[in-house]
Amino acid sequence: MHVQTIYRPRLVTILAMILFIATQVACTSTPDIKPDYTGIAHLSSAQAVEPRYPSASTLPQFIPGKVQPHYKVGPQDELIINVWGRDDLGSQIPADATGHIRTTRVQENGKVSLPLVGEISVAGKTVEHARKEITGHHTRRLDISYVEVQLHSCHSQAVHIAGAVIRPGIYYLCDRVATFDDVLSAAEGLSDDAYAAGGVLKRDGQTYRLDYLLNHGTDSYLDILLQAGDSIYFPRTTEGTEPVVYVFGEVGVQGVYVIPPQGLTLLDALGLASGLDNITAQAESIFVMRQAPDESEPATYQITLVELFENPDIKMSNGDRIFVAPSDLSRWDRWWRQAIPVIRVP
Repeated sequence: MHVQTIYRPRLVTILAMILFIATQVACTSTPDIKPDYTGIAHLSSAQAVEPRYPSASTLPQFIPGKVQPHYKVGPQDELIINVWGRDDLGSQIPADATGHIRTTRVQENGKVSLPLVGEISVAGKTVEHARKEITGHHTRRLDISYVEVQLHSCHSQAVHIAGAVIRPGIYYLCDRVATFDDVLSAAEGLSDDAYAAGGVLKRDGQTYRLDYLLNHGTDSYLDILLQAGDSIYFPRTTEGTEPVVYVFGEVGVQGVYVIPPQGLTLLDALGLASGLDNITAQAESIFVMRQAPDESEPATYQITLVELFENPDIKMSNGDRIFVAPSDLSRWDRWWRQAIPVIRVP
């Protein structure tokens, strides 16, 4: 087929039409984002990793050197009660033939039953307050100098830990077991296939995020003071619960990338996608779309390449969408190439 020569006036008209079409389409080639998108300064790092739940690091924690709340006795706890000078009273009745110290169990009604004085309510009291209560009952009947009360075992304040731990099950808070670290140690730690960044703690109907690995950063989880009824769960990496980010636009390799247990920054995510395309990417138009927990629509944030390198630790959240817009030059180049077959006449 012979391609005829195109006269200059007609060529100018065709080029003008191509330029108009390319300009119009280029304006619509960017995703439909909110026109009032905010800058990188408004991208909340508190939402990183898992925006649906608040961080468990906001809960009360054990502080070394600070007096912590004393353990309060409850049903099924075991006490050792020794009435000085009266071996026939207290927990050692009846005497154990092996010499083993006997204990007194707190009944479901919160009371202990002792020889001579009968039932005494101790539930909800500290060990020291229980000692004073028991002492008062004895001194009203006997001339005694002292009553000793010790906490032998705890079975009244249960917490549950499940999922990817070595020994999942029910553990009881006590004067020596009070923090998340204590219970995790009792469960012999996380298993090898645990997704440590995806843990959750449920308390009083509220779910909190337990990103265990962030303990090495600014957030602290090990010293969280647990309370009765707390439930802890760590998923396994094989459960398909790993959080992901979506990277598309003018990058080397578009795709879905898993956020590893140690977390993922925006710079990391673009690195996994082989970085920005040096020719087609618009360095001033990197967008992050994130679904905030209290919003029905995702918020869109614009980030420039300069801001990206000035803020390398911007943490990614599960479901974040990263889009790198094309440059005006790349838009024109693509439409010019698509339009070339049109510049043929019979």
